[in-house]
Amino acid sequence: SPCDPTFILSCAPCNVICSIIFQNRFDYKDQDFLTLMEKVNENVRILSSPWLQTNHNQQSEFTLEHLTITVSDLFGAGTETTSTTLRYALLLLLKHPHVT
Repeated sequence: SPCDPTFILSCAPCNVICSIIFQNRFDYKDQDFLTLMEKVNENVRILSSPWLQTNHNQQSEFTLEHLTITVSDLFGAGTETTSTTLRYALLLLLKHPHVT
């Protein structure tokens, strides 16, 4: 029967990143994990806006702010990019079943 794999394909890479950052994997029904997923998706949507202006600061010192930004980038880029790639690969496999 038809199904939409978007949610599970977004949760899987995010959970792998969580296991690296927090040393903890979450159940896909865990409210903290769902809130994190919601915030990551919201940030990706905001950062994808053409109106966003970025200020590139070339400081290389290690601060808590830089660490926070790096972890945020990891979740945003890692989760969205990986889930989109997995969805596209799944669609290609469905379209060309002889490959499997």
